[in-house]
Amino acid sequence: AIVTNFSGPTGFVTSDNGYPLPFERVDNQGFAVPSTRALRQLMRRVFSNPLEAAAKGKVARQDVLSRFTPQVVVDTMVNEVYTALSMKKFKNN
Repeated sequence: AIVTNFSGPTGFVTSDNGYPLPFERVDNQGFAVPSTRALRQLMRRVFSNPLEAAAKGKVARQDVLSRFTPQVVVDTMVNEVYTALSMKKFKNN
């Protein structure tokens, strides 16, 4: 996937499993404005290198299956809640 290398996608798209797209700036609404030059280059790269793109797709699939299954997400959220409660408890003492 070609995605803007900003905010949410940075949590799961890497150069190993996709094509992070540089951005030129963040607009006044907080959205990244992608580099059109870099986008053209990445689109040409994907078109010219379908085997590379397919390999990145396989890595992306494995990443999703190992990092974002319902059980993994639930475990992560539970740990975060426990951490937040522990910190709150500590601050109150």
